[in-house]
Amino acid sequence: MKCRTHGVIVAAALVTAGCASGSPTPTGSPASKASVTTSLPSQNVAADKALAEAAILKLNDFPTGWTSKPSTPSSSNEATDRQMSACLHTSVPYLELSKTGPSADSPDFSDSNSNEASNGVTYTASVSQARKQFAVVQSQSFPSCYESAINTLITSEIQHPSNPSDTLPQGASVGKTTFQPMSFPTIGDQSVAYRVTIPITYGGMSVDGQIDIVASQKGRAIALSEFTAFGTPFDSAMEVQLSTLTASRIAST
Repeated sequence: MKCRTHGVIVAAALVTAGCASGSPTPTGSPASKASVTTSLPSQNVAADKALAEAAILKLNDFPTGWTSKPSTPSSSNEATDRQMSACLHTSVPYLELSKTGPSADSPDFSDSNSNEASNGVTYTASVSQARKQFAVVQSQSFPSCYESAINTLITSEIQHPSNPSDTLPQGASVGKTTFQPMSFPTIGDQSVAYRVTIPITYGGMSVDGQIDIVASQKGRAIALSEFTAFGTPFDSAMEVQLSTLTASRIAST
C-alpha cells in the first residue's frame, strides 16, 4: 500500500494555481516510499493479498457521478524519507506500508467538484507488527516531523521540479503547508486522522487545498485513506462512511 500524500501535495499546489488561471498545469511529482526492508514472520502472501483486494474501496461505494481511474503508481523520494526517519528516530516505514506485507491500492476516485479519494490496505504478518507500524503514525512527533518534511519537499519541487512541466504560473505562490490532527471517530482497533492544508495565492485569489489522511489498524491489517478537496473540505460524513466501510471488510485475523 502506498501513500501518495507527498506527491499529491505538490501536485495540488500546481493544479490549484493552474486552475485559477483557467489552464491547469500538468502534474506528476514523486510520492514517498521508505527504503527500509523489514524482517517479518512468514505469511500466506497470496491469501493476504486477496484479503487486501477485497477490502479496498470500489466505485460502487461512491455516490452517483463519481468516476474512477487506475491507481497512480508511487515513486520514491529518498531525501524526504531520510528526513522523516531522522526526525522520528525510527527506521520503520511511516506511511509507506508495501514492504511490511501484501497490499492492495484502490483506484483513484473523483467527482465533478475536483474532490478525490483513494485508499489502500496492507496485511502484516502479525498483530504486533501492525501495532508497531501504526505506533509511528500516531506518535506525538509525527505531525511536526511530517509538516517539516512536506514543506521541504514543496520548496524543492517548486525550485527544482522533477518534471519540467511542473512549474507554478507566474505570480502564483504557495504558503506554509500545515499538517494537523483531525477529530475523527475510532475506526477498527485504533485510528488516527490528519489534515494537510496547502494555502495557494494566485491573481489576487487565495484558496486552500486540503488532504485528509485517515489511518486505521484492525488485527494484522492497516488501512490508509486519502481525501482531497479544494476550498471546501471533503465531506466529513463521507470520509467516516468510506473509512468505516473499508474497516468492515477487513478480515478478523
